[in-house]
Amino acid sequence: MHKLAGAVTTLLLSASLLISGCSFNLFSMTSYKYADADKYQAGDREITDTITNLNLDYLSGKVTVKGEDTDKITITETANRDLTEEQKVHTWVNGDTLYVRFCASSGNININNIEKSLVITLPEDQALDVATMDLTSGELTYSNIKADTINSDITSGKVDITAEAGDVNVDATSGTVLLNLTGNSRNVKIDATSGDIDAVIGDAESLDIDVTSGTINVTANSIRSINVSKTSGDSEFRLNETPDSVDIDSTSGKITFYLPEDAGITADIDTTSGEFNYNLPFTRNGGVYVAGNGASTFSINATSGDVTINKI
Repeated sequence: MHKLAGAVTTLLLSASLLISGCSFNLFSMTSYKYADADKYQAGDREITDTITNLNLDYLSGKVTVKGEDTDKITITETANRDLTEEQKVHTWVNGDTLYVRFCASSGNININNIEKSLVITLPEDQALDVATMDLTSGELTYSNIKADTINSDITSGKVDITAEAGDVNVDATSGTVLLNLTGNSRNVKIDATSGDIDAVIGDAESLDIDVTSGTINVTANSIRSINVSKTSGDSEFRLNETPDSVDIDSTSGKITFYLPEDAGITADIDTTSGEFNYNLPFTRNGGVYVAGNGASTFSINATSGDVTINKI
């Protein structure tokens, strides 16, 4: 699921050798390679170029990208010990794109027991076209960022995004996903294996969630289309406006919607083990339930777990 800009292969060469009653450990080395390595600069730096694209590939640690009242970009890295030039963050500005890499491109670099934190500060009034950030393990935070597209890929850890963005794509194997999106978004997509999802959204055209296990909590003014596929975990949606369409496929866990009192819905609810509860004025028409003018279509298939649609 995780996509790295450079090929990363960790070679664990640890061993214990028993010689004359004594033991010792060998070393841990990593192969971490990427293109145009000779163009990168090591360590902290300030950048005055206008950057509209961010491309970051970081192995592990805490990464923060934040917008502030400034006219330059600053890159600051801290670590639990002194780093060699090869072990420091490496960056390259190519035109309007800032490339950020965990360390030097090398087939044999020692990053064993190194704990790093990276902070990238951007001018808050500079909107990015595309921000792509890949993190193998750790914590990835966006704060006060504007971007047309945000792509975040994390194998294990936490993703926390506060931004104004058109398209948002989050791919997480395990860990928590937190979204706080302001303004008008086009498409918001979250693909997670395990972990909780908590999203606060202003207005969006579509929300797509594919999760194996974990709770889902969504609060929004309006989302025109909602598509959810989940195996286990409870889901709750609080919406000020009724979506045009909802399609949910769930194996286990409760599904709860809070919608406007005058919501017009045609709902096809299929529950194998569970009940359909509501306090909206639904009437049953054959195999479907209709409230108001029935303009919005809800299709909810739940193997086990109650489905509830209440007024907000």
